[in-house]
Amino acid sequence: MNTIKTVLLFFALFTLVAVLPWTACADMGQVHASKAEVSETAQKAIILHNGEEEVLILGTDLHADRKGGIIRFIPFPSEPEVALAPTRAFEAAAKLIKDHGLKFVFFSKGGPPSAHAVEVRLHEKLGAHDMTVIRVNDPLQFRKWANDYFLKRGLPVRKKYAKAETVVENYVRRGMVYFVVDYVELTRDTRFIEPVVYRFASKKLYYPLKTSNTFGGRGFIDLILITPGTLCDPMRIGYGCLGVLDMQGSTSAAVPASSLREIYPEAKNFFGDKKVFLQMAQYWGGYGFDKDILADMSKAVPHAIQYVPDEGPSGLDMLRELTK
Repeated sequence: MNTIKTVLLFFALFTLVAVLPWTACADMGQVHASKAEVSETAQKAIILHNGEEEVLILGTDLHADRKGGIIRFIPFPSEPEVALAPTRAFEAAAKLIKDHGLKFVFFSKGGPPSAHAVEVRLHEKLGAHDMTVIRVNDPLQFRKWANDYFLKRGLPVRKKYAKAETVVENYVRRGMVYFVVDYVELTRDTRFIEPVVYRFASKKLYYPLKTSNTFGGRGFIDLILITPGTLCDPMRIGYGCLGVLDMQGSTSAAVPASSLREIYPEAKNFFGDKKVFLQMAQYWGGYGFDKDILADMSKAVPHAIQYVPDEGPSGLDMLRELTK
């Protein structure tokens, strides 16, 4: 791990809309105090896992109905490092998916508390991102911390943030006390915010879903998995993927670590001598989850699943304008 420590990516305020094909926002929680319409229709992520550590790369398309700011948050199972990802990470991933012809077989739309209730561990500006790493020791004090954060920026506050407070309390109760708070200024035009990479220790492949409950509604979740094995059987459409009932997996392919340089420059060292496999996972449905993705890496099979049906969308088609 190198770069910055992180821990809680939180809220969404003032105008936010993470829309457009392949946007990554429901994986982040939101708190907003303005009267702006806030919605989110899709999310995207690249996940690299070597069995001991995870690298989570998030890139977000944001839309606002008026000028303003957004604060997003994401919880982590351990204290992470944060850095800007390569600007072409998602384009490089799309090229790999095309080169290896991935297909979907079926088509379907903590530690002990300290004296402080909320500790600020790090604050740093990374491109368009104003990042703050916090540790939440007392979730009951999170509302006060959030409103203080808003007030310092001249933003409106509320007496309570029912959904967000419930989500934060749930993560803290489960021992996930680190969050990264990401503040971004928005305009009316939809824009792609530089992708951010988070690296943290975790024996299981982790992807937050319960944060999506702060948005509600319905939308897509598109994940690119780069792991030492194939995690999802593309033929088991009715049984789910990564523990999520309505999520489906694509076919998979073995890829050389050297081909991941534009996605994650440290990929060769990250994976070492392990064979690496590429796969996609996709979900369409309601943003109302009772658990996160915590996939057991020991269940991955050490080979590619390359069955290609006569008809079925390609993984690249399913990305729906990934690189826009």
